[in-house]
Amino acid sequence: MFYESPVGVPSYVGIEYIAQTVAAHAGMAALEKGELVRVGFLLGTRRYACRVPYFPLGALLTVRVRPIFLAPHISKFKGSILEAGKGELASCAVTVYLRDGTEGKP
Repeated sequence: MFYESPVGVPSYVGIEYIAQTVAAHAGMAALEKGELVRVGFLLGTRRYACRVPYFPLGALLTVRVRPIFLAPHISKFKGSILEAGKGELASCAVTVYLRDGTEGKP
């Protein structure tokens, strides 16, 4: 969807790669505790830095996240994107909001 021929995926999409990895992490953590997977929202990103303007087609990327701060609704994660043989290409911190399903209910 974001691919721009012939150069690749613009590096700003890396923020979404990291956010989606946070979502997978949160979902897996919920399932491990026997809880329901909750809907989450990206609230913000801090200090996104990327060494490349594009992620090339066929690049083997690894996205890693680790929690910095965990609370029931608001959490912060440090994320990075690595390419095999090239090391870290991008990094940032993301803040997310996880719904519990009670928002807007009396």
